[in-house]
Amino acid sequence: MNGWRYSPDLWLLKDLRWQFFLSLSFASDRLSEAVRQRKARAFFNKTAEQLGLAPRRLPWCLRGENGEHTGRRHSHALLTGLPETALSPQTCFWLMHTWEKGVRGGIARARLYEPALDGVGYVLKDLAGPDAYESRKFGDPAVDLTLSVGLWRVLHSLARVRDRRLAQLQKQLTR
Repeated sequence: MNGWRYSPDLWLLKDLRWQFFLSLSFASDRLSEAVRQRKARAFFNKTAEQLGLAPRRLPWCLRGENGEHTGRRHSHALLTGLPETALSPQTCFWLMHTWEKGVRGGIARARLYEPALDGVGYVLKDLAGPDAYESRKFGDPAVDLTLSVGLWRVLHSLARVRDRRLAQLQKQLTR
């Protein structure tokens, strides 16, 4: 395993209840990384706004990588924070349409996240199951990871809860 396993923030991803796994390609392979990031942020902002959520509160992570065979840049994303009523195949189709037509990305694939698999598995390539092939590539240090402001807020909240629990446990052990 590489250094990703040892990042405390990434380790906390395993505690999240992810709702969707997305694969996002780009219509042109000549786009700069800044343009790719803007398209991704526009996609997540549209998603949040359509569902009545504040875009800065929507937790998501995005991983860009080059394809194995063609070298073409694409991204994978994990998404959570949507209302329970949005957890359906119809939302998957809507997410794909929003990427393909709404922000004029490229081809999108979206599926409901499998609850038996944790978020850290997607990021650290410890995953078995239908997304194993894609998630194995997440462990490659040559690919980039973007965490939303909403996800950072969630991660820091989780860290504070764990710090309090640890402090309580330490007090109990020293009595």
